[in-house]
Amino acid sequence: MSEHTPATEPQTPAGHSARRDALFALAVLGGVWAVLIAATWRKWADMVLDFGVQLYIPWKISTGAVLYRDLAYMTGGPLSQYVDALLFRVFGVSFLTLALANLVLLALLLVLVYRCFYRVADQLTAMMACLAILLVFAFGQYSDYGIFNYVTPYSEEIYHGLILSIAAVALMARWVAAKKRGDALAAGFCCGLVFLTKPEVFLALAAGVLAGLVLAWRGLGRKDAAVKGLGLMTLAGAVPLLGFLVYFLRFAGFQQSLRWTCWAWTPVLSSSAMDSPLYRWCLGLDAPGHHLARMVGDSVGLCAIVILAFLVFRGRGQSRRDAVVFILVAVPLAALAWWEFDWVECGHSLPLLCVLVLAWVFWRGRRAAWDSSSIFMTLWAVFSLVLLAKLGLYPRIWHYGFVLAMPAFLTAVFFLLRVVPEFLEGFAAVSNWWRALACILLLTGFAWLFLASKGVYQEETVVVGDGADMLLTFRQEFRPAGALMGQALSWMQTHSPSGSTLAVLPEGAMLNYMLRRDNPTPFLRWNPPELAVYGQANMSHALQEGRPDYIILLGVDTREFGVPYFGASDGFGGEVLRWINRAYEPVCQIGHDWTRDGEFGIRILKRSAAQAGEAP
Repeated sequence: MSEHTPATEPQTPAGHSARRDALFALAVLGGVWAVLIAATWRKWADMVLDFGVQLYIPWKISTGAVLYRDLAYMTGGPLSQYVDALLFRVFGVSFLTLALANLVLLALLLVLVYRCFYRVADQLTAMMACLAILLVFAFGQYSDYGIFNYVTPYSEEIYHGLILSIAAVALMARWVAAKKRGDALAAGFCCGLVFLTKPEVFLALAAGVLAGLVLAWRGLGRKDAAVKGLGLMTLAGAVPLLGFLVYFLRFAGFQQSLRWTCWAWTPVLSSSAMDSPLYRWCLGLDAPGHHLARMVGDSVGLCAIVILAFLVFRGRGQSRRDAVVFILVAVPLAALAWWEFDWVECGHSLPLLCVLVLAWVFWRGRRAAWDSSSIFMTLWAVFSLVLLAKLGLYPRIWHYGFVLAMPAFLTAVFFLLRVVPEFLEGFAAVSNWWRALACILLLTGFAWLFLASKGVYQEETVVVGDGADMLLTFRQEFRPAGALMGQALSWMQTHSPSGSTLAVLPEGAMLNYMLRRDNPTPFLRWNPPELAVYGQANMSHALQEGRPDYIILLGVDTREFGVPYFGASDGFGGEVLRWINRAYEPVCQIGHDWTRDGEFGIRILKRSAAQAGEAP
């Protein structure tokens, strides 16, 4: 395309009204959104794992605490915690406040994704992409950990960063197509906000932005515009960072304030924090051969289905006989997909599909013109591929993949409903038959995954907490941790003073939050990564100096870090546990003694009067 040729906008499909399509999508997607909320109501959170921290920290900030100074937090940057603290100040401190806020953000995410994919593809692709978000990712519960969904994520930062990144990609694509200064400024501001969330999300977004700049420079031949756009985005992106830097300067010097502003990047720079069996499993390095074989197998299987469709549907029309042929092909494939394919592990082919989409948009842009559709999908595919790379050799839709794989999954939907039909049309095949088959297979997978999640949600019947903090957790026979935490909560409410301080080790800040009890130390989690970053000696000293009135020990299985449980070795809490046993006396045992049988249990200890004066 020449320098003065404007990028063309895709037209609304013939015979379709964008307004009518939007209303139809609103009715369908809004209905699914509401049904899923009702079916999972208050069942999203985990009583033991990370989401308790996501409640405790904003609560403390809303009362005057300063992040990183008073509250040790290495999961992400400062943006999300202060946004949630503001929500608590405005709407009241409660679990429901945060859950409803995230549900509203989910609705905004659906609107954003629908608009983007409607413009670059069509109504069907846009709706299938949004259904994938709802039925596969937003409410997914594929394990007994309630921290991998969009309502109560293990990290607010990764959820907020994902939404802001998608907005930035859309704005960046608009800027590349039209070169409007406002789009560059808005995209840069979003990039600055994402920098304050999670490093992996920012790096993926930075790759997408870089692709946009290269495309503007080389693909569209606008070197000056690319340089100016980069300058505008840099200036706008610096605004959120400067805002937090100025805020932290109220409490510390410039160097420390700068460190706090960029604190999300500390774990990235600490290699020892990543040295554990958990991270090897997350990256697929524990079984590289298996994952590579699965990638090849799933990709070959998908190619086989496309080839089969090409051979069967080539030259067919819309007659009744052709419909019968379609049914004879679609029904066995759908049955095979339902009974034989493991949809929870369906992510292995995502890297290849992202690469294929990139190749397609590049070929299309060079062959015809870089219209807004090609521009957006180039940026989206690059963003998706780099974000997916965080999963290493084990690309998956569950666990951390609930966020990291979502954009790549939508890229796969685009590939199946947009790229493959265009390819088939070039060989005189009827692409509508393929699109119908692809939708049937996708909906089969969505239904399978929804029912798998529903089966897990049905086990959550135990009520914990009350009022706006009430939630449902697993019955004790399914997973005892949540129900036993509820018993510990009741015991503390009955047998301990309301103003007493509490530390829960190695994790379990949900009890601090639900009881509204301060942890007199900054440290809310004692796991090997945090010990590596903060130093076990520093954390132990803070605990001994803070001397909480009560300490609750949880028998959490930590074998994923290479140690069976907290205190099993001096490198993982052994020394501080000996101090606790000297200075505190047990007052309640709930569940098992994990040191004997390895099963989950809770031990509540009260500071001993005889040891109250012992020097740290």
